Amino acid sequence: KQWYQRRVRGGGYWFLNSAQFFYQGTEDEVRNDRFYKNIVELGNLDWVSFRCTESYYAARGGPDNLSTDQTGHDTITVASRQVPLNFVKNNPDKMKDILKWMVHNGLHTWNYIIGGKMMEIAGNATSVHPVMRQSIFYMITFDERLIQKLREELPDAGAGFNHADKNEPDWENQLRGSNRKRLETIKKKWDPENRFNCWH
Repeated sequence: KQWYQRRVRGGGYWFLNSAQFFYQGTEDEVRNDRFYKNIVELGNLDWVSFRCTESYYAARGGPDNLSTDQTGHDTITVASRQVPLNFVKNNPDKMKDILKWMVHNGLHTWNYIIGGKMMEIAGNATSVHPVMRQSIFYMITFDERLIQKLREELPDAGAGFNHADKNEPDWENQLRGSNRKRLETIKKKWDPENRFNCWH
């Protein structure tokens, strides 16, 4: 809840033992921000870092020096699940139990803090799964046990389009949700020969 209320000031990544935040403001402001102070005071994280920046886009070097990761891996299984804000708010103990289970059964995840302005866009306004417009976390796993746990606990939350498993079960619905039918209609009209396609 605190993150949702402060969401316009930053974002970042969190892991099961550490966190890295990008903060829109000055170093003095981040030191006095109650939400971020609480994160540091948790005391059970290996490290927490903050980077003051105009935006995440600017932090990655854009527009003149934009950097990103190389895409595609032959030997790494990457999969993801979105975690809706309401799930976290309505099931805080269950969310803690899921994270504890993950710590003891693989640990390695890479997670985004999402939300903010994207929550103001209607779920049917773009092609992404509508749950993305309601989510506060985007969890990426590199271990089949971890993604299976998230699929079981969040069966309709959808996979993130940027880190989707090439073997995602029910991928049509997990990637597009209720937007699927509309997108299929558009594709039939504009790409009847299926020139634009992917693994699936």
